[in-house]
This record gives sequence, C-alpha cells and structure tokens, in this order.
Amino acid sequence: MNLPKLDYEILPTYDVRVMRVADISDWEHLISEPSYIDIKTPARKNSVTLYFQKEKINTFNSNNLELSTNTLSPLPDGLYTIKIYICEGDRFCKEGYYLRTVRTFIELDEALISLHTDCCGVDEKKLKEYLKIEILLKSAHANVRRGNINQAMCEYDQAKELLEKFKL
Repeated sequence: MNLPKLDYEILPTYDVRVMRVADISDWEHLISEPSYIDIKTPARKNSVTLYFQKEKINTFNSNNLELSTNTLSPLPDGLYTIKIYICEGDRFCKEGYYLRTVRTFIELDEALISLHTDCCGVDEKKLKEYLKIEILLKSAHANVRRGNINQAMCEYDQAKELLEKFKL
C-alpha cells in the first residue's frame, strides 16, 4: 500500500471575495476519512478550521473564514498559512504559505492603464516605477514558494509602498 501524499494548489482568481483551493492529493487509504483545512489569514493569530472536500475545488470567502457576516467582503491581501489534514493532523498533512495579492494586482492593472499618455505613447518614468513594483511582487511570490517568508514579506511591503506612491 502506498502512503498518502496530501497536497493542494491555490487557483488564480481576480475575484477579491473568494479564494479557491484545489485538492491535488493522493489520499490512498484515507479517501473515506474526514479531511480539514486550517486557514490563517493575514493579521490574525489563530486559524479557522473548516471541512475540506477531497478531489474538489474548495471555495472560501469572508463569511466562512469568519472575517465578516452576511455580506461577502473582499479578502485581505497578505500572507496566509494553509494546512490540509485528516484527524490527528500531523502524520498526514500538507502545510504551506500563500501570498495573496489579488487586490494589489487589480490596483496594479490600474497603474498599467495609467502608463499610456495617448494612443501609442508611454510615460517612461512611470513605466520604470511600474516595472519595479511588478518585479518586487513576482520576487515576493517566488520567495514564498521557496520558503523565504521574511524576504517575501519585505518585498511585498516595499511593492505596496511603491504602488501607493505611484497612485498619487
């Protein structure tokens, strides 16, 4: 019998209200066991525990993440900690980080559109600033994937600061 290998993937979205987590696990003999997901959102000390549907795309929002009630609010950008597991949680689990930048990239879209001075012209100074922000965000994501969380957050914070200045 093969050992289970739990894994997930965060699916890209431009909907600020949701986060989609796809189960890509090989559950083996654990397929009939209940499974859970712990999600710790930015600026929160504790995670929220929810049921996790195997072999499906799980959608989370501000209500089920206990960030709001009744109306769906935008999820915050920043560092999320995500862990999927079965009961007893430590032997068979997958824990990782996700740098959510959905709102930031929507703001970056607006910055990109603002680069054009007319039909074919581009503001070269703003283009240079824009590219620096984009590279910092891409590097932050790469560092999260590599487990370099402190470096990732440093780059993310710097990109957010530069984006705020860019919008002025």
